[in-house]
Amino acid sequence: MKKILFFGTQIATGGAQKLLLQQCNYFYKNGYDVLAVFLYSKEDLLNKWRKLYPFRIISLNSWSTDRVSFSKVIKLIKGIFRLIYLLITEKISIIETFTYESNLIGIPFAWLFRVPIRIATFHGLSKNPSRIFLILHGLIINLFASKLVLVSKHLEKFAIRDEKIKPNKLITITNGIDLPKLNKDPMATRKQIRDELKLKPIDNVFISVGRLCYEKDHKSLLLAIAKIVVVYPNIKVLIVGDGEENEKLVGLSKKLKIETNVIFLGFRSNIMELLIASDFFIMTSVSEGYPLVLIEAKIVGLPIITTDFDGVENIIEDGVNGLIAEMKNPDHIAEKAIELLNCKDLQKRLSKSNSAQIKSTEQMCAEYLDLFEQLECN
Repeated sequence: MKKILFFGTQIATGGAQKLLLQQCNYFYKNGYDVLAVFLYSKEDLLNKWRKLYPFRIISLNSWSTDRVSFSKVIKLIKGIFRLIYLLITEKISIIETFTYESNLIGIPFAWLFRVPIRIATFHGLSKNPSRIFLILHGLIINLFASKLVLVSKHLEKFAIRDEKIKPNKLITITNGIDLPKLNKDPMATRKQIRDELKLKPIDNVFISVGRLCYEKDHKSLLLAIAKIVVVYPNIKVLIVGDGEENEKLVGLSKKLKIETNVIFLGFRSNIMELLIASDFFIMTSVSEGYPLVLIEAKIVGLPIITTDFDGVENIIEDGVNGLIAEMKNPDHIAEKAIELLNCKDLQKRLSKSNSAQIKSTEQMCAEYLDLFEQLECN
């Protein structure tokens, strides 16, 4: 039986983790021996995941919150040795890595210890990596990876231009999505959620879903809201997600005096129900790979406002199925939101669903299986 090691950075709630676990599930059900390995656990989810999933989930405990750099280095080295031990003793046939960090660590060590198939993935930029970091990542992919999977076609240009990755190393496999089945009809769900959140029928409800981190740029969202409420004081904005910027963003909402307009919901598992309860979807990211929540918002039929991050044109056509604003420009984001609120006809036009274009998680995983089999043949 072939063994696959899926390697991520942190055990936490996020898009890359969700994709990793989805692939683990698929390959486990298809007869593979699967290991999900992470550098460290950021949230208290390890035991919960172990009870929830049938495959093995391992934390290398290779990150420290200590301020002393020396202790962090020691912990990272110990974690790498744990990874090497797994690569040797488990006789891994395939490794797939899910982040820049796991690509940099997992791919060269997998090559060194003769793992036959070594797949790195690229889900989008994290903050602003240095030029040296990008060159190092490109060098490792060129020298040691069997393939680099891009989750969106627009990332190919970046990989070739900025990281100098060879085109024959690249393949695009877009993310898949499975929609949860609702127990109630949509209108009943909408009323229930709005009642729970104490939302009034006259409230114009925006929703933003994503980790509270630099890449999602919720700061620009809050600054835009402060401008929108001047014209539409009855708007409410549901911010769904948790992350390192939570405390700072809550403080900013109070400073801007919009705390009654903004509802921080933290992590939620009922995203589809929250989308149904909302009137508009808004995304202010500066970087994304292939944001599945944007697809979910389209399926629900929400009018969408998003920023012009690289690759958004693959999902949203400005003025056709959404409005696109300049990223890190609160004035322009607010302008687009007010334009949408002003025009009911525009709202109806943007609400059309594109569910026929959606790829399922199973279809996505089947593409990875095809890739593994092709590389095995070669």
